[in-house]
Amino acid sequence: MKRKTALLWAATILYTLLIFSFSLMKGSSSDSLSQGGTFFLMPFLRMFGLSFEDSHVLMRKLAHFGEYYILLFFVRAASENTFPKKGAMLCIILYGILAPVLDETIQLFVPGRAGALLDVVIDMSGYFAAWATASLIHQRISGQDG
Repeated sequence: MKRKTALLWAATILYTLLIFSFSLMKGSSSDSLSQGGTFFLMPFLRMFGLSFEDSHVLMRKLAHFGEYYILLFFVRAASENTFPKKGAMLCIILYGILAPVLDETIQLFVPGRAGALLDVVIDMSGYFAAWATASLIHQRISGQDG
């Protein structure tokens, strides 16, 4: 059981560091990365009448939401394997607040980047949307509270 817990926390920390590594990218590098994704999706996004500029902003915001949506599943698995129910819930909540705040704070010190309160809110929204999703799925499968 200890090995499983250690592996879950290692995966959680590694994924969190991956998120932070994106924040450590200089503004120009981060912009190039998201522009590449935008170019790839432009044929699809044009169906919605979106310009490249609007699509690029959307891509960046969806990346924030998505990376934190995924993070919740790591944190939840590690927390629920480590702590009793109330402790796990507290850990999940704290992680979901502190990680986005730290992530955006990192960007304050990176050339060409700026931490944004809106991005903190989007990060937290992705994280807590995933928690709601996971809880609903858990309730449907087990007939219990998530």
